[in-house]
Amino acid sequence: MAELKSIIEENARERERLVSLLNALRESDYARVLPNGWTIGVALAHIAFWDLRAARLLEKWIQEGGQGPVLPLDADVVNAPLAVLSAAIPPKNIQKLAAEAAEKADGLVAGMTQAQVDEFLKAGSERFLLRALHRGEHLDKIEKALVND
Repeated sequence: MAELKSIIEENARERERLVSLLNALRESDYARVLPNGWTIGVALAHIAFWDLRAARLLEKWIQEGGQGPVLPLDADVVNAPLAVLSAAIPPKNIQKLAAEAAEKADGLVAGMTQAQVDEFLKAGSERFLLRALHRGEHLDKIEKALVND
């Protein structure tokens, strides 16, 4: 099973990387198109959405005493309409939303006990706890696009 301490450290590292990127972006950078057709702004709003979903899922799971399944979600079905909505969010709002969503998700994970983490991992997916995985994938693409442009 994954150690809570290492999960917290990895999440913090990727959250700090996210915040650093957000602080370095110019408003025009949010409109840059990534290889998958999303803009940087859409990718950052996407990260925020999935952090918020993970946070809500964890809140609910904890409130229910670790009971109930971790419900899967068809990411492709969610991501397509989410990209359309995300494109309408102004860059400054995306910046605030992404930073706050990461902080919220990571805070919930950091407040768990190792026993809760072990139980949650039995019931669900590591990606809900280890937010660094999802953030890192998208941050890698964004940083590559910024360097190559």
